[in-house]
Amino acid sequence: MTLAIGRSASRTKEVGVRKVLGAVKSQLIKQFLGEAVLMSTSALILGIMLVGIFLPAFNKVTNKNLSLSFDLWTILFLATLMFLAGCAAGCYPAFFLARYQPVHIIKSEPRMKGAHFLIRVLVTGQFALFIGLIICTFVMRDQLHFLLNRDLGFNKEHVLVIENHSSQDQNRMVVERLKTSLENRREILGVTGASAAFAKDWTIMGFSAEDGTFKQFFQITVDYEYLKTMEIELWEGRNFSIKYGTDPSESLIVNEAFVKYFNWESALGKSLPGKRFPLHYVIGVVKDFNFGPLQNEVAPLAIVLDPTTLQRGINDINTTYSPRMLNFINVRIKPENIRSTIEMIKVTWQKVAPGHPFLFSFLDQDVQQQYEEIEQWGKIAGYASFFTILIACLGLFGLATLTVIRRTKEIGIRKILGASTANVVLFLSQEFGKLVIVANIIAWPMAYYAMNRWLQNFAYRINIGLVSFVLAGVLAFTIALITVSFQSIRAALANPVESLRYE
Repeated sequence: MTLAIGRSASRTKEVGVRKVLGAVKSQLIKQFLGEAVLMSTSALILGIMLVGIFLPAFNKVTNKNLSLSFDLWTILFLATLMFLAGCAAGCYPAFFLARYQPVHIIKSEPRMKGAHFLIRVLVTGQFALFIGLIICTFVMRDQLHFLLNRDLGFNKEHVLVIENHSSQDQNRMVVERLKTSLENRREILGVTGASAAFAKDWTIMGFSAEDGTFKQFFQITVDYEYLKTMEIELWEGRNFSIKYGTDPSESLIVNEAFVKYFNWESALGKSLPGKRFPLHYVIGVVKDFNFGPLQNEVAPLAIVLDPTTLQRGINDINTTYSPRMLNFINVRIKPENIRSTIEMIKVTWQKVAPGHPFLFSFLDQDVQQQYEEIEQWGKIAGYASFFTILIACLGLFGLATLTVIRRTKEIGIRKILGASTANVVLFLSQEFGKLVIVANIIAWPMAYYAMNRWLQNFAYRINIGLVSFVLAGVLAFTIALITVSFQSIRAALANPVESLRYE
């Protein structure tokens, strides 16, 4: 629409000549509307071609499987959209220019105040949308960077997570066999089994406390090497040890969130406040580490060698994996020769667990998958920003065209009075700079509100800083200046005699 209005301003003489030669108002309206619909049709065809080109890349970014479909309803919708867009773009210049008397058009350019105001509103809105999307992109990028570099409470690097699907009677035996086979290999830094893995479905247990309240917490069954292999820091007390024969049946280790949840000042020696629990006590407290979705706050967690340590006192349990079995084996390896190390582990696995497939993943990749949605939204916002600024620049170019036409004589007078090319360019650019300032005023509070709401989904999040807003504003101003510079410089270099010849 902005381009159509901008172009129409340069065709006033053409309209005047056509009217002198006998063209009536309805013919001019049909001409402008027809041209606009034709342009809209061309844009639709080009848009469909671009969608076909970029759709595979979009599917890859968003993990979708979208495809072009041209059923009857889609064709009708696109045809209607094309017609309405063409009419919207062509109706203003059609009805505006067609109403003027030819003598007025030929004698002097009509003052298109309404057109100028409409374009200013459209361009300001487009730039506000662009600035808002850029701010959102920056904030999402900063949040992703914060999460990627945040201390998770364990070392996720160079850890293979192997799925252990062996039967219950063979489950722990497979872990011990693999551990024995790998413990003397120089490429291996540690092997440990656990009933759950990062961001998988962990066992949730609940019980009725002595005060009548219902308590819930997560539980994981591990072996003696779990804390050491995963490099989880022990904050208080001691780790499980084979030296203590009662550790499998009586001892548990909890995290800091567990201590806070039960309002304990010191957890060592404490037992869960229930009536039906067997003898058990806390021997250690580990620092909180993320074991669930990274958007969530670290939940209370009990770590045990044998799930029966607590299960007799539990009256509610929710789990996907058997809490008795070590369903996952974590193998920490050296960073050198990773490919050959994996092949060696695979050969060893086939010996200790024949008939079971070697299914593994890297722990750091499992963590990375938690951020895929954030990355997708960040990329989508970035692409949307690109197309928005492209449309805004087209609108700004149309506005610059209209402004130069409207101020041709003013520019000529300024040059005759001694204004330099730089003065004229600066004079013309000031108006567009004001539009960008207004766009920033509109976009900043809206973007802050949207991103603040989005960040509420994360238990651990950044504070929205001023830098993202300033960078977005500077970027918008720079792009606007580059866009209008062509028309401004061309107007500044024009011979003032040409614009004032008939004055």
